[in-house]
Amino acid sequence: MAYNPQRPQPGRGPGGGQQNGHTSEAAFQKVLAPPAARFQYFSDKGSKTPRPEIFDKDARAAGEKLAGIPPSQLRRFYAETTALKRQLELATDAPLPDEAIRARLHLLKARAAYTWARHKTDSYYEELARFFTLHADSVQGKEDFLLGFQPYFEAVIAYHAAANASKDNEKGA
Repeated sequence: MAYNPQRPQPGRGPGGGQQNGHTSEAAFQKVLAPPAARFQYFSDKGSKTPRPEIFDKDARAAGEKLAGIPPSQLRRFYAETTALKRQLELATDAPLPDEAIRARLHLLKARAAYTWARHKTDSYYEELARFFTLHADSVQGKEDFLLGFQPYFEAVIAYHAAANASKDNEKGA
């Protein structure tokens, strides 16, 4: 079998392990395909004012969908977004182009896909791949990232922690 980097193959990286019957190549392709619609961070196209509900209702729903992922796993992704935020805020002399920002988000999507491939039977990791697929295609540049995605992801992390804390409280009761 010839090596084709576009198709996962046994023993050749993310998604290339033995199929266990739970996640097929078609499932990977479906989850990682560009979304039908982009996530709307802002109230309207001309405004860069975030919609309030993304920090409440939307972030809570996303945090709950990711509740089965250990906080340490999610913090790895959050650390990447925080590093990019810091880089964008400090790069006043030579600002990072929008294409480079989109590339970094697509790298997070790839890392989420790899994490999902390693945890094929866990639907929470599939949801993580869906999350980064949606947002990698939704962030179009610096303002989308700094005013939309990054604070939204911060809220998702907070609701994720709250969901895990409530699960821990239920176990102890």
